[in-house]
Amino acid sequence: MPKKDQEPGLPTRPLFERQLRGYRRDAVDEFLDQVTKQVESVQVELRQLKVQRATLEEEKRELESRLVAAESEVRHDEAEETRMSEEAGRLQAECERLQAENARLMDEAGSGQEILRAAQRTAEQMRAEARVESEAMVREAEERVARLYDEMKVRLQELRFEHDQAKKEFDEFLSQARQLSHTFIRKIDERRDTL
Repeated sequence: MPKKDQEPGLPTRPLFERQLRGYRRDAVDEFLDQVTKQVESVQVELRQLKVQRATLEEEKRELESRLVAAESEVRHDEAEETRMSEEAGRLQAECERLQAENARLMDEAGSGQEILRAAQRTAEQMRAEARVESEAMVREAEERVARLYDEMKVRLQELRFEHDQAKKEFDEFLSQARQLSHTFIRKIDERRDTL
């Protein structure tokens, strides 16, 4: 029977029957077999726990790596958005330049209707291409901005929650400090009155 303070699951010390020259060999062998099985079971469980721990540590490292990559991607997206906005501005300026060039060609061509029509076609084609490209870039930039906005909104909520928690803790600390200072002043006054 196990002792009261003995760990559960550990083998109990059996009472072997005494024979002429010690304990019965078959009882000792049976007990040693039981102990061996229990030790092997504990070792298997320990190996499984080590494997689980290594797996969890690997998952933690993977998640940290993914977080760093996500932050890097956000920074890249912000830079890309700025670049696209500048490119859209450049395309708009190019479109306006082409319109001005077209107007100049029309003035210079005078009676040369063919030159004028060719210039108009070229300008219209370039304007259409620039509009399509700039609209696609603007759409892509707007989508990225929307994604970033949603992510920043979530982060802002987290920061607000952390700020509220910190403020609450500070207010509690301040309240305790005030109570302590009032108690201290009251004791000084009481001591002064007794002197």
